Amino acid sequence: MEIVWPRDERHWLRAGVAAALARGNVLVINEGQPVVGLVAAAFGHSVNYVTEDTFAMEAGRQTAENLDVPCQFDSVRGLERFPDESFDTVILGDISSSEEAVEGGVEEGYRLCRGGGRLIILSTSASHTPGGLQSLQELRRLLGPFRPERLHFSPHISEPWLLAWCNKPRGQTKNKSSVKSIPSLPEQHYHGELVTVLLPTFNRAYLLKRTLDAIYAQTYRNIEVIVVDDGSTDHTSDIVRAHNGKPKYIRKANGGKSSALNVGIDEARGEYLWIADDDDLPLPCKLALQVPLLQANPAACLVYSSCFVFHGSPRNIIGFQSARKLPPEKLLRALLDQELGTSRTSLYRASAIKQVGGFDESLIRSQDLDILIRLARHFPMSWSPFPTVLYRVHAGMRGAATDRFHPGENENKWLAYNQKIYRKVYHGVGLSDLDPQVSDGTDPNRIASVLVFRAKVMLKKSLVEYASYDLEQALRYLRTAKDKSEHNIPADLLENVLEIQELAILHHAHKIKRKVWQTMKTICRLDLDFILPIVDHMVLKLKEGTVWERGYYLRCLASFAFGLDYPGSSAAVAYLLKRAAWSFRCRIFPVRPKRASQTRSKSRIDADLSS
Repeated sequence: MEIVWPRDERHWLRAGVAAALARGNVLVINEGQPVVGLVAAAFGHSVNYVTEDTFAMEAGRQTAENLDVPCQFDSVRGLERFPDESFDTVILGDISSSEEAVEGGVEEGYRLCRGGGRLIILSTSASHTPGGLQSLQELRRLLGPFRPERLHFSPHISEPWLLAWCNKPRGQTKNKSSVKSIPSLPEQHYHGELVTVLLPTFNRAYLLKRTLDAIYAQTYRNIEVIVVDDGSTDHTSDIVRAHNGKPKYIRKANGGKSSALNVGIDEARGEYLWIADDDDLPLPCKLALQVPLLQANPAACLVYSSCFVFHGSPRNIIGFQSARKLPPEKLLRALLDQELGTSRTSLYRASAIKQVGGFDESLIRSQDLDILIRLARHFPMSWSPFPTVLYRVHAGMRGAATDRFHPGENENKWLAYNQKIYRKVYHGVGLSDLDPQVSDGTDPNRIASVLVFRAKVMLKKSLVEYASYDLEQALRYLRTAKDKSEHNIPADLLENVLEIQELAILHHAHKIKRKVWQTMKTICRLDLDFILPIVDHMVLKLKEGTVWERGYYLRCLASFAFGLDYPGSSAAVAYLLKRAAWSFRCRIFPVRPKRASQTRSKSRIDADLSS
C-alpha cells in the first residue's frame, strides 16, 4: 500500500516550503496526505507524523520504508505520549474541518512546540473549502499565545492554499514537563556500489563549500568526490583543499564544462556517476533514494527525479520543477520537446556514458541535453517520484572563460547551442527513433504525425527551414492517406499542428503559416471530427489575443471556412463556419456600411449553400 503522489506541482511546492522552514525534530499533525512529512524527512529532519486517516498512516509508513527516509507514523491518539516541548517544529496540516478542530490543533501544537520553536500552518481559505479559514484576522486570533503580530505568510503559495508560520515565545509553556525532548530517530546510513560524485567548477568559490557540505551529508556513504577545477582564478583550490571531506582535486586549463566532465569521467572509479552542479544543493537522501532504483533496473542508464527551486537561502523555496514518469518509447520525444527535467537530478550508470562517447566538448552550454538525447536512443531510464535536489536561482556569471555571460543572456546563449544539437538530431535521429511504429512505412498518417512533431521542436529552436521542410513532407503523406482513404489520424497530430501555428506567429514565419493551413484542411478532409477542435481553438484566440492576433485568426477562420470543399452531407457545417467568420468580423472590428458588392457576395454564398 503506497500513497498516490500528487500530480499538481503546487502540492509539492507547499511541502517543500514547509520542509525548508522546519528545523530539528518535526511533528506533523493531521496532514491529509503524508507528503509534507516525507519531504521534511528527505530534507534531513527527524519526523513524527500523526493523523486520523488510517489509510494515509499505513500508506505513508510503507512509502517511508520504500524511500528509506526517517519518518515515524502514528494515530492522533499517540500525541498523548509526547511530553511538553518535545519538538522544534510543529506542522498543522489541512486544519480546515471546523473552528473547534483548528483551536484544538493550535492548542496541542503550542503544548508540544519548544520555546523558540516554530509552528507552521497549512490551510485552505473558506472561499475554496467549506470550513476553511475566513480571514487572516481569524487565524491571528486562533494563534493567541504565539504572538500573531509576528505571523509570516509564504508569498509562493497560491490560492486555494495558505501557508503561515510563527515562532513560539520562550518560557511560556503551561505545565511544562521535566522531559525536555524525545529521542531523535536513529540516523540511517546506506551502503552499496561506489558512487563517483563529479563536481566541475569555475570561479564559484563563494558557493562551493556549501555544495561540498551537502554532498558529504548524504546518508549513502560509499562515495568518492572529484572536484574538477576548470581553470578558476579565485580561491577555489583553497576551499577544496581545506574541506574536511578531502575530495580529490583536479585542476585543468579552462575549456568548458564538457571537457571538465570528461576529465573527471576518466578518473572516476564508481559504478554510478552523479554530476553535481556547483551552485545546487542535494537533499541528504538523494543517493539513498536513487541507487536502489538503478540496482533494481540493470538496463537503465540513469534515474531522474523532480527538484525544488530556491533563491538565496535554501529555506526560501520559491518553486518546484516536476519530472514526469514516461514509458521508454516516449522518453526521446519528451527530451526533444524539453518536457523532461532530468539533468540536474540524474544519477547515471558510468558505463552508459562511456558507451555513448562522453560529453561533446564543442558545446559550452546544453551539454547535458545532448548526452541525454544520445542515452535515450539506446537505454531506458528510471524515475524517482521524490524530489532530490534544491536548484539555486542566482545572478552569478555563467559560461567558460572565453564566453562569460550574465543570466539575462541565458536564453540567447542556450538557443545558439540548442540549435547545434537539434541540427545534429535532425540528421542523426530517424523517424523510427521517435516512433517505432513508423519503421515499416505502411501508415502515412503516423509518419505525418512524427514529421509534424519534429517540425514543432525545430520551430521552437527557430530552425524555420527544417520545420518548413518537415511540414511539407507531412502534408504529402496526409494527401497520400486521403487518396488511400485511410482515416486513422493519431490523436496528437492536430495538437502539434495548432502549436506550430502559434510558434509560426511568434517567429513571423509566413511560409510555415500557409503550410499549417494546408495541413489543417487536409486533416479535416480525412476526418470531419477535427473541424470542431480547430474552430474552438481559433475562437479562443479571437477572444484572448491582441488586436493584431485577433485580426490574424479572423482571417484564418474565414480562409479556413471558405476554403474547405465539403461533401454535400456537410453543407450545414460549412454554412455555420462561414457565417461564424462574418459574425466574428462584425464583433471584433467596427461595423462599417456594407458596399453593394459585399451584400451581393454574401447573398450569393447563402444561395449556393441553400441550393
